[in-house]
Amino acid sequence: MLSDFCINKLIKYNVIQEREKELYIYGIHQSLIIIQNVLITIVIGAIFNNLWETLIFLTFYSALRSFAGGYHAINEFRCFIYSIFLLIMIQIYFDYVFEVISKYTLVVTLVLSYIIYIKSPIQNRFNPLSKKERIYCKKVVRRILVVGVGIEIYSFVLHNIRTIMGISIAIYIVGGLMALEKVKQYFIRNK
Repeated sequence: MLSDFCINKLIKYNVIQEREKELYIYGIHQSLIIIQNVLITIVIGAIFNNLWETLIFLTFYSALRSFAGGYHAINEFRCFIYSIFLLIMIQIYFDYVFEVISKYTLVVTLVLSYIIYIKSPIQNRFNPLSKKERIYCKKVVRRILVVGVGIEIYSFVLHNIRTIMGISIAIYIVGGLMALEKVKQYFIRNK
C-alpha cells in the first residue's frame, strides 16, 4: 500500500517515530481517498459538461457535510459506489431536472436550509460527538448556510443559474442525508 511505503520511508529517515506509524498511515490513506474523490468528481463534472456547477457543489457540499452529519455508508467501498451514483444523479439534475423545478428552487433551498440550520449536526454511530463538538458543528453549519444562501440569492439577482444549481443540490443532498440518518435511527430504536 502506498501509505505504508511512505510511512516506512519517513520512519527510516527519522522524520516520524515507529509508535506514530498507524496514525500517519491512517492520515495518508484518508488524504488519498479525499484526493481520489475530488478528482473523480471533477472528471464526472467535465464529462457531463457541468464542471462549474460540479465545483460549486463540491465546495459547498464538502464544507456543509463535514459539519452537518447524516447518513454514512457502512464501509469505504459502499461509500465510493454511493458517491459515484450520487454524482451521476447530480449531473442528471443539472441537465434535466433543474429546469423543471427552477421556479421553486429558492423556496426549497430556504426550507431545507432552515431544517439543516435547526437540526444539525445529526450524529451517527461512526461519528459520535461531545456536547462541545455538537455546539461547534452547529455554529459552523449555520455560518456555511448563511454564506451559501446569501450567494444563492445574489446569484438569483445576477441570473447566475449555474451557481444556483451547485449550491441548491448541495443543500438538498445534505438535508436528504440528515433525514435518511434520522429515519434509520428511528427504525433501529423501534426494532
